[in-house]
Amino acid sequence: MDDDLLKGNSNSSIDPQLQKLLETESQRQQFQYLVSMLTGNCWDMCIGDKPGSKLDEKTSTCITNCVNRLIDGSTLIIQRLQQQSKNLATDEKMTKTMKNEEQKK
Repeated sequence: MDDDLLKGNSNSSIDPQLQKLLETESQRQQFQYLVSMLTGNCWDMCIGDKPGSKLDEKTSTCITNCVNRLIDGSTLIIQRLQQQSKNLATDEKMTKTMKNEEQKK
C-alpha cells in the first residue's frame, strides 16, 4: 500500500477505521526499524567485530550511554517536529481567518 493511501491523499474513499489501522501499523514498522537501527549502531560502536564471552562494565556503560544519547536525540527531534506542526496549523488557521475576513468586505 502506498504512502498516499496511508496519509489520506487518495481520491477513493477509505474507511476511517481502516485508515487509522494502516497508520498505526506504519508507525509500528517505523518504530521497529528505528529500534533495529539504534541497536546496530550501538553494537558497532561499543562491541565491534569481536564480542567477548561476557559483557564487561565498560561495554555495558558504552551501550547504555549510546542508547540514551540516541533516545535524547530522537525525543528532541520529535518535540521540534510537533512544535513545527503546531505552528503550521496555527499559521494555516490565521490565513484562513484572514481570507474569510477579506471576503466579507
